[in-house]
Amino acid sequence: MCFFLFLNPWVGISACLGAVAATLLAHALRVSKALIKTGLFSLNGSLVGLILGPYVGNNIMMLLITVAGAALAGFILYVLLIQLSFKRGLPVLTVPFVISSWVVLLALHYLDAETTPKLIFLFDWATRFESAIADKLSTNLSLFFRSLSWIFFQDSVILGITAFIILLLHSRIMGFFAQAGFLVSMAVISLIQVFTGVESGVEVWAVFNSIFIAMMLGGLFVTLTVQAAMLALTAAAIGTAITVFIHTPLTAQGLPVLNFPANFVTLLVLGIIGGSIVKAHKFGLNPVPLVNVSSPEKSVRLPKIFSKDKEIKLALPFWGVWCVAQGNHGNLTHWGKGSYAWDFVVLDSNGKSSKGIGRLAEDYYCFGLPVIAPAPGVVVKVEDSVFDNIPPDINAEQNWGNHVIIQHGPNLYSELSHFRYKGIAVKVGQSVVQGDLLGNTGNSGRSMEPHLHYQLQKTITLGSTTVPTKFSDYFKYDDGLGTLIKKGVPNLGDFVSNVVQIPGSQV
Repeated sequence: MCFFLFLNPWVGISACLGAVAATLLAHALRVSKALIKTGLFSLNGSLVGLILGPYVGNNIMMLLITVAGAALAGFILYVLLIQLSFKRGLPVLTVPFVISSWVVLLALHYLDAETTPKLIFLFDWATRFESAIADKLSTNLSLFFRSLSWIFFQDSVILGITAFIILLLHSRIMGFFAQAGFLVSMAVISLIQVFTGVESGVEVWAVFNSIFIAMMLGGLFVTLTVQAAMLALTAAAIGTAITVFIHTPLTAQGLPVLNFPANFVTLLVLGIIGGSIVKAHKFGLNPVPLVNVSSPEKSVRLPKIFSKDKEIKLALPFWGVWCVAQGNHGNLTHWGKGSYAWDFVVLDSNGKSSKGIGRLAEDYYCFGLPVIAPAPGVVVKVEDSVFDNIPPDINAEQNWGNHVIIQHGPNLYSELSHFRYKGIAVKVGQSVVQGDLLGNTGNSGRSMEPHLHYQLQKTITLGSTTVPTKFSDYFKYDDGLGTLIKKGVPNLGDFVSNVVQIPGSQV
């Protein structure tokens, strides 16, 4: 944002002030420091400052309005993080900025305040430089860079060129989709002009939203495949059409389109994909977990969590031979939304789970044994501060005890519970592959004796609705003989192990 201080100090100060206001609100709301460090609050706050600067003018009042607008954006972001990201695995994007900016501009419009957007440049040299560059470019190339400059929510060829250079340095794939989004938008605009005509000034907004959608869906939030590329460009075309048709009614209310169509279309597509992730994979669409979102180049290198038949490939979450103490639809606790879950224990040759009468947690064979990641993903929640129970006592207040939650994709999480006190080996944000050590089995939470609870669920929330699933490539034992199960559901009393085992891990 310091770049804007050289073009228009008022806009630069407004952007910085917006970032500070939104960040301070996040601290006031006691948002975690890790979440604040992602920059989501400062980004949405600074964008409010950037957009309000040209609309409101260069004065102290603009700065006060910016503080109010940025604070509102920060609060909206706080709410949406809970409702979209934490509960549904969807990105917030710049929705808070759009809503906050519209609220402020709508209020100013009805107060009869002047809200005509102005060129950002305050200094003559900057204006002359902008004109000199723009005059040397073709109409279409100028439109491309002007549209791309709305990443900064400003209309400038210079900023558009700057944005494109930054984009290419970050990701050549995103640079490609920026150009592809531009071409798609121009084609759609030409088609609409044949039938209804296009209002003057809408091209920049339409192209910008198309570019935004193409980049978001073309490898950033959905792993790049041929199908994902086709989806991204189709969505970009839809976004262009939406922009053209909402431009007039919004302008009549004194509101700019901003990137509302891009946010709407991107979230709609990601919501549909995330709502049926297994079906999406069958069509070659692989959503990227939010904690892995960085660049398309990095996304394509993420471990694949689905097998060739497009179903999630889960390994049993342990080494050695364990017994199913409670399976799906278990009478004890596995019913209702928690129907599709398993409890695993280790038994000796006499069918006992402990030495002697099992008065201590350490007497149980599975206590302290390693727990492993059942599939690739990212650790999104960890708790390891719950003390282990002395059998047969339970901790009803902290039902799940020490636990790890791994995100495999939107609406697809593994929850593993009842780890040993301080017995978890991974941290939030850590990427894991199948077989990585997560920690050690314990007896924390609602657990009468040491065991491992596993379930595949729809959200990051502890104990959320479970998903019917099967484990892949494991042995089922009958009278000591192992039968290979390529894909199946372990039932109550089954003795099972992964095909690959660690020597000495069996009891």
